[in-house]
Amino acid sequence: MGLITISVCLALHTFFMFLVLRSQVAFGRRFPRAVGVGLVVPPMLMAAVLLVVSTFLQIGIWAVVLWQFGSFDRVQDVVYFSGTTYTTLGTGKRAACRPAARSPFSSSAAGVRWPRPTPNSGS
Repeated sequence: MGLITISVCLALHTFFMFLVLRSQVAFGRRFPRAVGVGLVVPPMLMAAVLLVVSTFLQIGIWAVVLWQFGSFDRVQDVVYFSGTTYTTLGTGKRAACRPAARSPFSSSAAGVRWPRPTPNSGS
């Protein structure tokens, strides 16, 4: 499911980058006499708006995918987690899986050390 989601997000991002380039070419053709700041600022603002829209759509896609897995109880939590992980800000308060679903193998691979159970001292 993750590979499909990444592919969809990559296609969406590619489409928006195409729109950015096309809008810059269209601006240059429509205003051939634009010079200085007037030549640079409008296409840059359009590019910023398109990339922000693309980012919000991709965060929404990841939120829907995570919501389908049932890892979160509230929509706010899944959108928060999706946004912080997409922008690589990270969060220390939430995890994508419940603690019971974590295995000792994945924990050790991630560098997390869980306390080992002590053997019972028989009577």
